[in-house]
Amino acid sequence: MLGLTTWHKSGSGWIDDVKGAFESFPFEAPFVPRMQTTRWGEWPDVNWVKKALTEQGLEDVTVGVHSHLQAVESAAEFVSQFASMVEWMVKTDWSDQTQEEHSLDEVKKLLEEYLVEKHGGKGWYLTWTSITASGRKPL
Repeated sequence: MLGLTTWHKSGSGWIDDVKGAFESFPFEAPFVPRMQTTRWGEWPDVNWVKKALTEQGLEDVTVGVHSHLQAVESAAEFVSQFASMVEWMVKTDWSDQTQEEHSLDEVKKLLEEYLVEKHGGKGWYLTWTSITASGRKPL
């Protein structure tokens, strides 16, 4: 029996807010969202997941989509919760020169300012959507 969970292409939670912030920065701030960590396949695609499991010989394949909301109380809370993801993106996708010119503290400050403006200084909800799938090898 195999069971798995992966992120759905439309339910990225934090990605839309960080993408918007990076686009608003007064300098080039590359944003490369990664919904999967492997180069093989199209894991954020429900139809691809079902096809892949079936092609591997699994039977009774079921694939579902599940969403939930996460309350975010403030821009500061968001920055605190997702600081490691922002740092990872900066270190992975930004040039050494851009990283030298713009510290992580500056990036976090700009992100927080963007979110305060975007959400009017109030809390908001993030939508997380995942794909769950299961199947079994024939006996």
